[in-house]
Amino acid sequence: MLFALAYNGQNIASLIGSSFAAALLLSLPLIAIKFGFTTNRQAHTLSFLILYPVLAYIVHAFHYAHHHDQTWQVYYSTLFAAVWNTIIVLSVAGLFSAIAEFLIMLGAYAFKSLDYNFLWDWYFMNKHLRIITNSTLFFVGIGVAYQNINIIYSIRFLLLRMMSFLFPILAVISIMYIILYIIPTSTSLNSHYPVPFIILLSLSVLGLIFFNAYFQDGLTGMTPPRWLQILLRIYRVILFSIVLVTFYKLHKELPLNVNVLIALMAMVFFSATYAITAFYPEAVEQEWIPEGNIYTALFFVVALFLVNIPYLPIDFNVGPGNSSTYTYEQKNNPPGY
Repeated sequence: MLFALAYNGQNIASLIGSSFAAALLLSLPLIAIKFGFTTNRQAHTLSFLILYPVLAYIVHAFHYAHHHDQTWQVYYSTLFAAVWNTIIVLSVAGLFSAIAEFLIMLGAYAFKSLDYNFLWDWYFMNKHLRIITNSTLFFVGIGVAYQNINIIYSIRFLLLRMMSFLFPILAVISIMYIILYIIPTSTSLNSHYPVPFIILLSLSVLGLIFFNAYFQDGLTGMTPPRWLQILLRIYRVILFSIVLVTFYKLHKELPLNVNVLIALMAMVFFSATYAITAFYPEAVEQEWIPEGNIYTALFFVVALFLVNIPYLPIDFNVGPGNSSTYTYEQKNNPPGY
């Protein structure tokens, strides 16, 4: 509801309705956790809570695109703007709320020094009012950001341009890393060089983010030299290999909860789209990559929600150890009940 009030003031009735529907959808798994309709396995709940901000962010991006274009047809340019503008908007809102909270704390301390404790008691002794105040201030900051949307676009353009120049550096590092990683394997020396999962995950996640920023909506605004285009096409295939290696090593070494499995599958789908389109002309690339990104994001949202649906959470592990499935009914009605 606060987002509806913080936006541009257009189509308020439809925005309030869609905001309520999106908020209700996102709250259902949290309500299940709150009232204990969850599995006995802590890994399932923890992995979902880690992935929940990503889920909420993607749902917000689709909600923004729907309201902006006033249609259920998703336009990738609008969705791309929603994803990257929101990063800047949240940063502005966070800065605004931090400054506002500092002023409130300063005022509370100043009045308390004169033996007037009303502001201190109101703000620090009532956690509910503090939550409401901080949330309201945060969305006021969002409203300030949307009132200056042209500046947000300019900052986003600057951010994406910097990432475009840094992208080749990441590509060279990833290509050299995978080559050096494969060479010891062929000579049976790989066991002496254990690969931390954090390196593979970092290269995978950063690669997907940087390529998404570089591709934008198919037009980068500049024409890179031919050698750089070839390098980035090679890198997209290498990125797919890195994601597959990450998936394999995690699956081999650790039991993967279904929530983590969905996130890794989404990474595979993203990187597979980029790798496949590297062998096609630019026109095909500009058509397939947006579709691949949209459908992969929808897969992540729907799959993650379904396996954490209230009253019937689906919980199983894949990999080393015993795989198990628990549901709310099974937890409360053991065999023979």
